[in-house]
Amino acid sequence: MFSLLHLPQDAQDYLASLKSPALIKAFTLRQLIVIAKAPAAVRAEAFQRMHADCERHGMDG
Repeated sequence: MFSLLHLPQDAQDYLASLKSPALIKAFTLRQLIVIAKAPAAVRAEAFQRMHADCERHGMDG
């Protein structure tokens, strides 16, 4: 769980601001931990892909 602290700060801020239950469920802990444990050079890009996927599916809003 503490590995989530390795997410980029903008990703942490975005996740903390979520209010929609559907959006919160879209960002599963398992997926976020995989991103957090990735090399630093790819974390931000991986989170952005995950975020964009939510937008594509109409979950962001």
